[in-house]
Amino acid sequence: MKKSLLCAALIAGFAGAATAETSVTLYGRVDGGIGYQQFKGTNPETGESFKGTNTGMANGIMGGNRWGLKGAEDLGDGLQAVFVLENGFNLNDGSSGSMFDRQATVGLQSSSWGRLDLGRQTTV
Repeated sequence: MKKSLLCAALIAGFAGAATAETSVTLYGRVDGGIGYQQFKGTNPETGESFKGTNTGMANGIMGGNRWGLKGAEDLGDGLQAVFVLENGFNLNDGSSGSMFDRQATVGLQSSSWGRLDLGRQTTV
């Protein structure tokens, strides 16, 4: 009985030592609005003039719609493993391109050496 308690205490002690601080953030941006378009012109074949308006939902006015995950895992001695997964989508119908088409990176970050990311990046 005492051996099994000692074994359980050792396993619990090692399990506590193996944990590290993990941070994962879910983020996103929805950018839409109402668009109004007025048009007029002349039909080149008949010579008749026409005009009209169109009102509807506008997608991505100031920037693209997106959602993503970013996180960091502390590896000790000021070193962190970091990742970013970001996907764009169409606000009108919810469709998207290939999964995580905006950014998909993994890397290492150090307080003394800086950050190195590898993968699909939006900017250099």
